[in-house]
Amino acid sequence: MYYIAKAKNILFTLFCCCILLSNVAYAQDKSQTAPPPNLPSELFDNTPLTPTKVFDNLYCIGTKAL
Repeated sequence: MYYIAKAKNILFTLFCCCILLSNVAYAQDKSQTAPPPNLPSELFDNTPLTPTKVFDNLYCIGTKAL
């Protein structure tokens, strides 16, 4: 019984270390050094919006999802 509990503890520790290391590696890939050059023009564009009918009483208005 002792060896089973010890093996479970080791496997749990290895699993947690793998999750932690993968999160650290993923965070380094997503880091940016500078914002995009035309950020205001991307966020505040003056594109005319036309309502799109989704259901009888529901319309969707918009061009970009942020």
